[in-house]
Amino acid sequence: MRRGRLLPYRHRTLLLSLWFSFAVLLPWPSQAELPVFLGDFLHGVASGDPRPDAIVIWTRVTPRDAARDQPLRVTWSVWPAEPQDKIGNVTGVIDARPASDFTVKVDAGPLRWGVRYVFQFSLGAATSRVGTFRLPPPRGERLDTLRYAFFSCSHWRWGTFAAYGKA
Repeated sequence: MRRGRLLPYRHRTLLLSLWFSFAVLLPWPSQAELPVFLGDFLHGVASGDPRPDAIVIWTRVTPRDAARDQPLRVTWSVWPAEPQDKIGNVTGVIDARPASDFTVKVDAGPLRWGVRYVFQFSLGAATSRVGTFRLPPPRGERLDTLRYAFFSCSHWRWGTFAAYGKA
């Protein structure tokens, strides 16, 4: 066979037939194995109301189907940020309901104070951003240092409050 010359038609047909026959025999993912995107986490995550053993975490799911009237099952996870902290993960499942505009709030615990934690939500193949927090000590526990930040709602007519950009 000379260089740059195509195979005869019958050879090309035979090779293509063999390739398609082989492709049919390959294991294709079932519908259950394909990634499912029912919604997205477009609004980020937040945490608040910290206690020495628990915290409230929340997010909002934006459904792919804007007319959806059924709840979405959202999985949440909290785990230590540092691998040397030998503490187990805390996980659970909660329904994001249309009545709450697909917003979920979880009272996550039991956790340990003083440990830096990270958390995330997931829905099918979609995952939220990762949030972080550290719990306060119990009442009466002495602290060497304390750093505290406070943010509240802003009034846009009076400016854009540059502090939010530095938080």
